[in-house]
Amino acid sequence: MSSLDAVAKDEVTIAGTNTVPISNNSFKISHWWYAICPAQHTRKARGDIKMQFGNALLLKFIAVIFSALALGTVLRLVAQRGGSTKTANARFSSLKTWWGLALLMSLAALMGKFGIILLLAIAGALGLREFLKLIGWQVLGTPTLIALFGSVPIYYLLVWFGFGEVVRWTAPVVFLIAIASTRSLSGLMEGYIRTTAGAFLGLMLFVYGPSY
Repeated sequence: MSSLDAVAKDEVTIAGTNTVPISNNSFKISHWWYAICPAQHTRKARGDIKMQFGNALLLKFIAVIFSALALGTVLRLVAQRGGSTKTANARFSSLKTWWGLALLMSLAALMGKFGIILLLAIAGALGLREFLKLIGWQVLGTPTLIALFGSVPIYYLLVWFGFGEVVRWTAPVVFLIAIASTRSLSGLMEGYIRTTAGAFLGLMLFVYGPSY
């Protein structure tokens, strides 16, 4: 009898002995623990990384990207000879950005699901930080900022643990309730609607949106 058959019949074999019944509640608890078990997801991440490094097509694609960047860098350096310092600094800054993006995207692709989630989390946090600067740190207040930036790792950890469908439907409501209640309980009532709406928009644009 396979393990799936044993589960289907609410029984389990212990060390080759006779099968013993298990309750549905016990199975549900073990199922949820299996879903959130860090060791399980760590093994899965390692397997994804090994598989991606063995993907010849992906490796060729990354090699083409970096070859094109290297060629473009050489051409830009040659074209800049004799140019102004201001223009040279602007072009070098642009090159650094492109190389950084290429490196991050390549590492994320090679690391599989974990790499993509990590990349989205970092990009989301950085984008959210820049967006919230437009609203103002002082206007938002420390409690609101803690709630906002704390939502980013919690959100992506839930996605990593396999609860993507759940957070897809519940995250917008939870985000809004968390921001609104944090500001209310902290007594941050000045510009309440505008600030709460702006903070919520930031989470939706830079955290929820890219991961959808």
